Amino acid sequence: MFQAMLTAGDISPDGQRVVLCDYLSAYEMTLPARASFDDIWKQRPVKISLGLRKHGEAVCYRLDGLAILATSEKQPTPLIEVERLKP
Repeated sequence: MFQAMLTAGDISPDGQRVVLCDYLSAYEMTLPARASFDDIWKQRPVKISLGLRKHGEAVCYRLDGLAILATSEKQPTPLIEVERLKP
């Protein structure tokens, strides 16, 4: 499922989504309606392209939850922003 070891993760501000990343990509899971948060781990992750990163180490949601932010630990360290649709 994942392409490499997971290096980071975050929970969306509304608590309805989780994003995880490995060195290459991000993966997002969405909580089904009226489910307990623990049920999010039963969801199949959706792969999200983050563009070119040399060694991905960080991922989080933007404060409004409408974008995923990511960066790399190797130079250059661009801040990558991937817009997401409202769930």
